[in-house]
Amino acid sequence: MKKTLLSILACPCCQGQIELKARETTENGEIISGTLQCLNCGAEFPIVEGVPCMLTGEQQIKPSEGFTEQWKYRFSGRFETNSLYGLNPTHRIEDVIAKFADPIQADEWILDAGCGSAEMTFAAAKSYPQAQIVGLELSEAVRLAAKEASSIPNLHFVQGDVTNPPFKQSTFSKVYSMGVLHHTSNTKAAFDAVSALVSEYGNLVIWLYPDPIECPANIPYYGIRDIVFMGMGHKLSPELRLWFVQFYTGIFLPFIIIAQSFGKEFYHFCQQYNFLVFDKQSLSEIYEATAFLDNLTLPEKFNALAFWIFDDVTPEFQFRHKKQEVINWFKANRFEEAHADTIGTYWGKRWH
Repeated sequence: MKKTLLSILACPCCQGQIELKARETTENGEIISGTLQCLNCGAEFPIVEGVPCMLTGEQQIKPSEGFTEQWKYRFSGRFETNSLYGLNPTHRIEDVIAKFADPIQADEWILDAGCGSAEMTFAAAKSYPQAQIVGLELSEAVRLAAKEASSIPNLHFVQGDVTNPPFKQSTFSKVYSMGVLHHTSNTKAAFDAVSALVSEYGNLVIWLYPDPIECPANIPYYGIRDIVFMGMGHKLSPELRLWFVQFYTGIFLPFIIIAQSFGKEFYHFCQQYNFLVFDKQSLSEIYEATAFLDNLTLPEKFNALAFWIFDDVTPEFQFRHKKQEVINWFKANRFEEAHADTIGTYWGKRWH
């Protein structure tokens, strides 16, 4: 943990100011262990392996498993290793940054809310060294990611809950949260909590699972969770869940490859002959969302799809939202410019 992080931390219990207690140990300028304390309510938060654990008392006693095992499997090489959901993390963060209405400025704070295995967080810090990049993650896997952060001066990690984030409000000029908020018990409440961190004239980008009626391409993916695993995947032990996911992926991978190939030809046919089943923008976005398979070898396709499916069935909650519903959330939180595509990405700028 870098001491500069103290300037933006706040108590998740009462939003009080956080102070570093004296008994810390440091290594190469990084705080490796110690205790943070709220000056208002007195709550204490440990620094573990260089990461401040800003969870409430109950969460610290009984932490949520969530995606912890998924990220640990990934770090150990049991899923895809050179890509993230089949895509290059640097390309993914470039797509996110492109949605921000304003260019990244020197010394501004940017938050990755729910950073997971943090490849995008690292890519952002390396691509934009003039800004301070913070990765917030609930699972203990954030400590594995943080081991490599000490050599990057503008990169910070915090263990915390997106529904009760441990930061001062209006701290970040730019916030992104990709595929996280819909896994909380209340997506709207999580959205409100994250959007409160965005400063005036700041930018917010999120990705949520779209409603299946508005994005029919997701129906087979939802069906794996809802029908094959009956929405109970999170109750399986991680190893048993992994076995089922790999078995399922092995059986259906040939059908997925054939369907993706057919879809690609259908897309080109529609483009060439102006034959429209969906509107052009929707068809183009669906094609782009699956085009990553073209650039992967067969083993890479297997590992990427297994990772996708494990991600699909692991969380207890998985909500899907209509476009207008989420746009209304942006407007209610003073984002007067709000935009959306057809595959679940939303972005906006707060004007006051």
